[in-house]
Amino acid sequence: MNIQDTAILFDLDGVVFSSENYYTDFWTMEAKKYLPHETNFAQLIKGHGLNDIFRQYFNGKNDVQQEIIKDLKEVEANMDFVYIKGVQRFLEHICSLDLKRCLVTSSMNDKMEHVFKKHPEMKKYFPLIVTASDIEHAKPSPDCYIKASSLCNTPADRCIVFEDSIAGMQAAHSAGMQVIGLATTLKREEIMPYAHAVIDNFENMDTQMMMKLSEQTNQ
Repeated sequence: MNIQDTAILFDLDGVVFSSENYYTDFWTMEAKKYLPHETNFAQLIKGHGLNDIFRQYFNGKNDVQQEIIKDLKEVEANMDFVYIKGVQRFLEHICSLDLKRCLVTSSMNDKMEHVFKKHPEMKKYFPLIVTASDIEHAKPSPDCYIKASSLCNTPADRCIVFEDSIAGMQAAHSAGMQVIGLATTLKREEIMPYAHAVIDNFENMDTQMMMKLSEQTNQ
């Protein structure tokens, strides 16, 4: 695979930013309020879009949904959005090479406004973005990655995806893409069955290593 013919797709939380702990704490508290019978709820819904969570667990409970949305907006407005180790250097590198890249997130547009306000450089890093507002079915449906492939004008088998959640990896696999997993929110052994390769962070990542990992998936 030629690097210039490749599109590099990034999830947001747990891949670009170390923000999954906010969501783990948030959904743990929400489950205690509204779903006390559900155990390990935060892990259960990790990587899933808000609309899918509502549809599956809060269907028809409009008042509860609005309370959750209000609480979630408050949490997201106060997030620090700290970069995963090494990712900013890697993003600068692929920007300098003018490689095709796209952010693929289950986040809503409101949250992205907070991201861009705190990190305006993100617009340079990701000229193409797919959010939950752009698709009908969230991860683990492949819709978001199929959309990203189309935006990048790159066939799915030439897309390399960086993901940290099992739902996100399932989505990328279903879209026919190669997946490099980030062991940032789940343990390596948990994500290994869903990723072609696993890394801890981007500290030593460059395009040569990325392509080497992607070549290994084709063997």
